[in-house]
Amino acid sequence: MSNERRGQTRSLPGVLAAGGVGLLAVLLYLNTLQNGFVFDDRLLIEQNRAVQGEGGLAALWLASYHAGYKGGLDTGLYRPLTLSTFRLNYLLGGLDPRGYHAGNLLLHALVSMLVFTLARRLQWSGPGALAAALLFAAHPIHTEAVANLAGRADLLSALFALLAFLAHASPGQRRGGSLLAALGWLLGLLSKESAITLLGPLLLWDWLAGPLPGAGPGERRRALALRWLPLALALAFYLLLRGMALGSLWAGPSEISRVDNPLAGQPWSVRGATAAYVTIRYWSLFCWPASLSPDYSYAAIVPLAPADPRALGALALLVTVAAAWLAVARRSRQALWAGIWYAAPYALVSNGVVLIGTIMAERLLYLPSVGLCLVAGLLASRVWRLARGRGLLALLGALVLGAAGWRTVERNRDWRDDATLFSRALEVVPSSVKVLGNLGAELLRQARVREARELLERARELAPDYAPARANLLQCLVLSGELERAEAEARAILDLEPRHALARFHLAQVLRQRGALAEAAPLLEQLLAESPDRPELLREWAWLERSRGNLEAAERAWLEALRFAPDSVMLHNDVGLFYLEQGRVEDAVRHLERAVQLEPSSVPLRNNLGRALREAGRLEASQRVLEDALRLDPRLAATHYNLALTLRAAGRLEEARRHYERAAELLGERRSLSVQPR
Repeated sequence: MSNERRGQTRSLPGVLAAGGVGLLAVLLYLNTLQNGFVFDDRLLIEQNRAVQGEGGLAALWLASYHAGYKGGLDTGLYRPLTLSTFRLNYLLGGLDPRGYHAGNLLLHALVSMLVFTLARRLQWSGPGALAAALLFAAHPIHTEAVANLAGRADLLSALFALLAFLAHASPGQRRGGSLLAALGWLLGLLSKESAITLLGPLLLWDWLAGPLPGAGPGERRRALALRWLPLALALAFYLLLRGMALGSLWAGPSEISRVDNPLAGQPWSVRGATAAYVTIRYWSLFCWPASLSPDYSYAAIVPLAPADPRALGALALLVTVAAAWLAVARRSRQALWAGIWYAAPYALVSNGVVLIGTIMAERLLYLPSVGLCLVAGLLASRVWRLARGRGLLALLGALVLGAAGWRTVERNRDWRDDATLFSRALEVVPSSVKVLGNLGAELLRQARVREARELLERARELAPDYAPARANLLQCLVLSGELERAEAEARAILDLEPRHALARFHLAQVLRQRGALAEAAPLLEQLLAESPDRPELLREWAWLERSRGNLEAAERAWLEALRFAPDSVMLHNDVGLFYLEQGRVEDAVRHLERAVQLEPSSVPLRNNLGRALREAGRLEASQRVLEDALRLDPRLAATHYNLALTLRAAGRLEEARRHYERAAELLGERRSLSVQPR
């Protein structure tokens, strides 16, 4: 490569172009700073003991990727550098999502700039390199990797893979470049396993570079060894760390769910046919990213038989494109490079070579899309060279880039919270069991039990053996008071997964509510032995002890639960009502006041506090709290009745009578509405 060519990437126009690419990436993803923790972010950051400092460096570097999750999870992945960056974010800003999103935004900007540098190193023209990098910065297919904090592994892996390649391909710095390439590759591997695919571009570079001019065979072998020995040592060191952390060099998920990846357990013929179909779906999303989703698992995509028309069409298109690429690559090194930067990283996530934990995910296309963007840049370069009306061509390019950027900004908003994300996803993949289950779980958290139940029933119909969705359906049944069906559902889940913690918990809860205390107690004792610091378990144990008449034990359990969850509204309400029953009214008032402080919009909590204040003889305070409750919801009969009792205790009988009458009127309206005409 000539000095003139090498200098192009370092010239002022080149620096400005790279800076413009980075600036575009930052501007397009600025609105992600408004987003919270969504989807996998919760188990990687919000509920991750290792990220929050428990266990020190060993928990980050000598454990699997998801080992720090408080719910317990071992996926057989090893990404300590990614976890360490989350730990750094936590040290700087705690659980404020803005710092984490800013980190992802900056990483994407750096990767986009490196795509421009890579294209220039591979001898793309200035317009072609700029087109490829701008498309990479703006493409909506990358929103999952950037807007979803869990995509940081893909961002870091791509960043270090590109840096490693550029160092390896750096002329005039053989030894220094080799060491930097090895360090970059090691950091990429420690960010995500997919960095292993950098071997493809590295091997191709050295093969195309050929022997050193004027060097003998021995000298060429020594030069090659000096270039590859650091890389080999970096790989060996990574495998050593991985083996120490996971207990095996090749450890992976112990079992892949057929819901996560429907190809699990399928024969090679079905895997190949379906992988070809999924590849075409990826290409279609790259070309037309109008409908994007955080999930494409079962039954959004189902295994295809080799004779399925969709599989046959996909295979035919793949063969045609591969043949065309090989024909062009014989005459064009740029086409060869674009193909290898797509094919090498994509092969690992295609499910055609090895089975991975998901059948399809947009974030998996982050590094392979470097190659696709290089193809687009190559086409733009050729058209630019041949075009006469370049002004019109530039306008067309700006329109395409503007449309991509607009879609990216719009898509970023979907990632602001789980409810928005999965509501939009349901429009795109209405048969995805995980989308149905996740949206159902989010609606359940919002106490929208009926809507949640409808979605979770659909998820169960599609995948009866998918325990997470069934466990949330079980919770809906418990909240709806359908105890018999809830018990049957819990036992069905435990037939699928005998150790399922949530099913055991709800079964114990149902048994306690049905009076089967002797059967509920061993289940709760077992769960508490496994997780003694879980406030929901301690709360249920308190209710069990209360039902058994062990009031002191119940009080201890509630207070222990509050120690682990001091801001739990339910626990303060439970303890307040418990103390009220025991005649400890001032203690009751203290806890119920705290519950109202934590959730001031709750009318039932204000009713409980108003009652406690009345029983404490603090009638003015009781009246004030209950009148505030009426302002929040003037049609709740219980509040009118409660206020009537307070007013009567204060001797204000006429006012009390009016609220009694209003309570009776509201109860009468409710009863009349519940009676259906014949």
